[in-house]
Amino acid sequence: MEAFSGGAFDTTMVIPDMPEPTSGQGCVLAAEEDRRFAFTNMMTAGFHPQDTSGEGQFPFTAEIKITPKDTGCTYTVTARHVDAAGAEQHKAMGFFEGWGTAADQMVEVAATL
Repeated sequence: MEAFSGGAFDTTMVIPDMPEPTSGQGCVLAAEEDRRFAFTNMMTAGFHPQDTSGEGQFPFTAEIKITPKDTGCTYTVTARHVDAAGAEQHKAMGFFEGWGTAADQMVEVAATL
């Protein structure tokens, strides 16, 4: 991921019960150090529109917020989908479990700092 507004991202995910990894490209919408990171698959780098209408595609925007709290922080991920079908497809791919795993991994790293 290029952590600046308009930057590119390219992800590859291995999803349980799926025969092949899935990958996607998109655009970073906002990158505010220690506060907020937002991205979408509806555009590519430089805010260029991208076709997300193919089979297995679903347009979405994700926002990660980090809010200071006591001696730590609150980490919130919000995914917004164009329609309910896309949200369900994302959920079926393990969206909640995947982000939960990522959060657990960050806790492990933070504990070593």
